[in-house]
Amino acid sequence: VFGLEYDLDLFNIVAVPDFNMGAMENKSLNIFNSKLVLASPEAASDA
Repeated sequence: VFGLEYDLDLFNIVAVPDFNMGAMENKSLNIFNSKLVLASPEAASDA
């Protein structure tokens, strides 16, 4: 990505429903609160 090398073979992104912080970024794993990451069909639009 962006022409930069990444020294690990795998990078994970996880959204969990019960996470007290908005997000936590680590070298090979980013954890997000699903309420802040996943779109709600009721609130999403095509625009």
